[in-house]
Amino acid sequence: MTETSVKVEIFNTTFSIRCTDEADRDYLISLSKYVDRNMFEIARKGNLSDTTNIAILTALNIADELKQEQMKREESFSKLRNRTRKLIELIEEVKDEDS
Repeated sequence: MTETSVKVEIFNTTFSIRCTDEADRDYLISLSKYVDRNMFEIARKGNLSDTTNIAILTALNIADELKQEQMKREESFSKLRNRTRKLIELIEEVKDEDS
C-alpha cells in the first residue's frame, strides 16, 4: 500500500495528512471541509476569534452530532429487536397451533 499525503486547509491553517489511497484522500478532504465549515460557523455565530476556543467548541458540536446519531441508531436497533422478538413469538404461536 502506497502512502501519499494530502494538503487540507482548516480554519486558514494548512495541514499535510497521510493517506493510503484516492478514496482515503477524498474522505479526508471531505472531513476537512466539514470541520472547516463548522469552525467558521462557530466563530461567526459566537463572535469568537481565539482559535483554541473555536476548535474546542467545534469538537464538542461534532461530538454531540455523533452522539445524537449513535443514540438514534441504538433506538432504531432496539425497536427492530422488539419487533423481531414479537414476530418470533407470533410465529411460535402459529406453529404451536398447527401442531
